[in-house]
Amino acid sequence: MRVSANGGQPEMLVAAEGAQLMDTPQAIDRGTAVLYALATGRSADRWDTAQIVVQSLRSNERKVVLRGGSAARYLPSGHLVYAVSGTLLAVPFDLEAREVRGGPVPILEGVLRSAATGDADYAVSDTGSLAYLPGLAGGIATQQTLALVDRSGKTQPLALPPLNYWHPRISPDGRQLAFYTDDGRDAVVWIYDLKNGGPARHLTFGGRNTNPIWTPDGRRITFMSSREGDSGIFWQRADGSDVAERLTKSGLENHRPEAWTLDGRTLTFRYGAGLGAIWTLSLDGDRTPRPLIATASNQHYTAFSPDGKWLAYTSSESGNGFDVFVQPFPLTGAKFQITTLGARTPVWSPDGRQLFYVDLSSNHIMGVDVRTEPSFGVSTPTPIPIDDAQFVAPGRNYDITPDGQQFVVVLMPPTPAQSRTAQQLVVVLNWLEELKQKVPVR
Repeated sequence: MRVSANGGQPEMLVAAEGAQLMDTPQAIDRGTAVLYALATGRSADRWDTAQIVVQSLRSNERKVVLRGGSAARYLPSGHLVYAVSGTLLAVPFDLEAREVRGGPVPILEGVLRSAATGDADYAVSDTGSLAYLPGLAGGIATQQTLALVDRSGKTQPLALPPLNYWHPRISPDGRQLAFYTDDGRDAVVWIYDLKNGGPARHLTFGGRNTNPIWTPDGRRITFMSSREGDSGIFWQRADGSDVAERLTKSGLENHRPEAWTLDGRTLTFRYGAGLGAIWTLSLDGDRTPRPLIATASNQHYTAFSPDGKWLAYTSSESGNGFDVFVQPFPLTGAKFQITTLGARTPVWSPDGRQLFYVDLSSNHIMGVDVRTEPSFGVSTPTPIPIDDAQFVAPGRNYDITPDGQQFVVVLMPPTPAQSRTAQQLVVVLNWLEELKQKVPVR
């Protein structure tokens, strides 16, 4: 899409077809063409095998200029720079002919890159400066640890090696922990024994498997998986004694499982690859997914109260980014806005008397006391003193123990050197001169 800098109606430039994914567009050649990455399917390496194309905005002709990479930028020096995993490569590029002239040369290792979108966190100014965020070779920002933290902030790290942990969920009986790891290519759901320790156990194999949640009886794990080409919802016995069963077929829209009702018969999930809506899947009847909260805003991160009578969720409808809302369940039309300054990922205390959420400005868990009788109301929020945690992340990146006394969180690397690297923005002055020396343009 494009839109005037003065505002106005957005204009469609290029439309995806079928299973195509497009990202990182750049207007080139005085705005007469657009350079972008074009991937197909949902495989873990889709952006490393993507095409880099130039499409004329006059004739609509599309030309493949490179195969294998994404996040391409055309630079005034006459180079095309792009990313494969966490490495930037450069190749001379003839803008008029729209062709590369020679072979690619690696020019920078360890740039943060999204395995989901193919974008890499770097930029080059017209005056020749480079700015980028460091990441590991696979484009992953850092390696984290899992820990239990009580309400006073006392931390108890779990006996697990540092990895890229996401989305921890404690089983209903408090004895096991489900989470997933992501190295930029593979995403795996694991089960860890909180009571006895030991190594974590692989639950999923094949495809990218993310966002695990427990069924209320603790017998199954529900998760999102790309194992059959799309990002649908599957479930599997937590002890690994059966094969995963598909619950939804998503097509081009991601289906991310979020919460089960108290009876374990209805699942809420986020529907959408961009703007999301809250849908439900009932195990009764024909199992046809149906919208629950679907507006022009972005809604997700649902959480049921322990008595099943209230649904908390995140929505962008307030116009202040994201905020937390609560509605009665089943929905009656009543709605209560819990936050006003930016928050998301709510979770209820096990007794239903408190609601927790992540404050986006401080990256801290906040808690409010909840009153449901004679009318719904909440107290002034109070922060939970948990520092160095990775809360602002895809999905709800924390959970609460069944006794309500501890949170399981993802901690950033423990050493100061690693922490600085994870937060550092690197700027290289006169970088184009270095590039010209490494990759001469004839």
